[in-house]
Amino acid sequence: MRILVTGASGYLGRHLVPALHASGHTVIAAGRADADLRRPEDARRLVETTRPEVVIHLAWEATPGVYWTSPDNAAWADGTAALAEAARAHGVHRFVGVGSCAEYDWTGSGDLDEYRTPELPATPYGAAKLAASRAVLALENETFLPAWCRVFLLFGGHEYPARLVPSIALALRRGDAAPCTHGRQVRDFLHVEDVVGALVAVSASDVTGVVNIASGDPHPVGDVIAGLAQRVGRPDLIRLGEIPMREPNRLVTRAARLRQDVGWRPQWSFDEALDRTADFWSRQ
Repeated sequence: MRILVTGASGYLGRHLVPALHASGHTVIAAGRADADLRRPEDARRLVETTRPEVVIHLAWEATPGVYWTSPDNAAWADGTAALAEAARAHGVHRFVGVGSCAEYDWTGSGDLDEYRTPELPATPYGAAKLAASRAVLALENETFLPAWCRVFLLFGGHEYPARLVPSIALALRRGDAAPCTHGRQVRDFLHVEDVVGALVAVSASDVTGVVNIASGDPHPVGDVIAGLAQRVGRPDLIRLGEIPMREPNRLVTRAARLRQDVGWRPQWSFDEALDRTADFWSRQ
């Protein structure tokens, strides 16, 4: 299969491209040097020149501390819609866009569900992702099958250093104290290699609409923090409660569509994912 991957040089892209190659696909890896997908004309030209059979669209602003409120979010949504429209016009049969759990209403107390949870984002990032998802999914017809994958929390090697897991792991490696939140908030974590595996499985399926990408096995953030500290050997440097907690106490999903409709389950358990992650960061 000839697959166009946008955002190929990003965190997910650097794991997805080799996974697709290993599965025998021809991959067209597009980064920002190839097209500025905030510009609809660049999005259309990318599809016209590469003529893929499948598009997996990762590209978006994802820099920690920037992406939640970036003024470019609306442009990314417009570019995503243009990319999907061009894909349909040029005979692409499968389009997989990558969204976020931030597209949901986070004020409820239950699990976030593709069918029942209201879509009510609280940030410009979430609002733009939601607008993009609706534009993409509205294009579905008999020959164009779009899916929109809402990724929950992920961790693993090569993460941006300011994110939760690398920031703690690197501080512990240096022998520095690692200030954290209280750690009681519950999240659904998935190793980046499993996120990529889920995206590959969705792209190979005929499932359309929204699919949550998560483990379905939630844990308190404190489990991640303590697990890393134990593996690095410096639990004494963890400082729980020193960072204010401003996010919801619970952001989880059962990932029922991913398990039942797509037929995919994680390769790594929570502990195995922590083992792999701690091993990566201990070598940095």
